[in-house]
Amino acid sequence: MIDTIFLDSILSKHEKEHSVDVAPEGFVRGDTAAREWVYKTYSRRLMAVCLRYCSSKEQAQDVFQDGFVKIMTKANSYNARGSFEGWMTRIMINTAINELQKWEKRMMNSEDKIPEKAMEPGAISNLSYNEIISLIQQLPRGAATVFNMFVIDGYSHAEIAEILNVTTGNTKSQLSRAKQLLAEMLVKQGMKKENNEY
Repeated sequence: MIDTIFLDSILSKHEKEHSVDVAPEGFVRGDTAAREWVYKTYSRRLMAVCLRYCSSKEQAQDVFQDGFVKIMTKANSYNARGSFEGWMTRIMINTAINELQKWEKRMMNSEDKIPEKAMEPGAISNLSYNEIISLIQQLPRGAATVFNMFVIDGYSHAEIAEILNVTTGNTKSQLSRAKQLLAEMLVKQGMKKENNEY
């Protein structure tokens, strides 16, 4: 007699693997079930990308909605050569950047070098994901955008400059500014924690 729990776990594992294999193809073909599966599977991760780029949850929700509409309408452009999640993430990032450029007509026009303050080693590793997102959302939009693209999403300064239509000097300045402001916020946050302990 076959153990039914064992059999159920094998079938469940097979269904999950099958869904992962078939979902992108079904999504591209417009299969409703595949599109629902993709939404349920990736919506939280894609929303996290939007939250990193936007200054409020409401703004992030708008970007997420616009980005997911683009993902749906551009589904046939996915060529299966790269990661399906990576393809969707890139669309979300581009949507966020485009929306930020619309929301803030002035974008990173200062190329002055800002001296970097050193962050304490491990200062960020003591923070939760939500605390890190909160700090990034407090940055000026230009600095936050460059920080997200360079530090978190792995774009080079040349790629960022091309996407944002600015110079690489500008992106480096904005990254430096973001690091300086984050260091200041971490110092302030550390002081608040110390004061709360007494």
